[in-house]
Amino acid sequence: MKKSYILALSLCTLLLFSCKSKQSKPMTYEEAKHEFIDQPKMKLSASDTVEVKNMLEKYLGTLQAYDIDGALAMTKYIKGDSLVDTPQEELKKQKMVLNMFKGIKYELDYIAFHDDMDCAAQYTVTLFEKTDPKDTRPNMASFMLRPVRYKGKWYITLADSENKTIGPSKIPQVAGSKK
Repeated sequence: MKKSYILALSLCTLLLFSCKSKQSKPMTYEEAKHEFIDQPKMKLSASDTVEVKNMLEKYLGTLQAYDIDGALAMTKYIKGDSLVDTPQEELKKQKMVLNMFKGIKYELDYIAFHDDMDCAAQYTVTLFEKTDPKDTRPNMASFMLRPVRYKGKWYITLADSENKTIGPSKIPQVAGSKK
């Protein structure tokens, strides 16, 4: 019994040391990035990017013209497996928020693509111009939209934290805007 115990222990030790002797080369930055960072799951073409950017610029231009109803009419809502017009209750809530934050300038900050149903776009609204350099009042607000590709076509959906139909985004949240 003692001999088999010593034999098993020596085999385990031999295996342990033989595994450690195979030194693998360290990963390069690109290899580590590919292995440990969640990679986008969708295939994009330049036309997708242009289409989404143009759609968002049109939305922001409509807001810039103070046509909040027109801008909200461009939005859709994901309900289960389908895309529907944004519900009146949601439109009412968003209209109230957009009226509170009417600005003088609307700028698209970024678009992040993860997969068809999980993209993000951030825009910043300049609420008023600062004429005094010592003015410390915040004059900007940032908002999120979620472009989605549904059945091959791009749509704008509202990024509402209460909307459970989309689920949590896998896109890392950006603290603040580029401003």
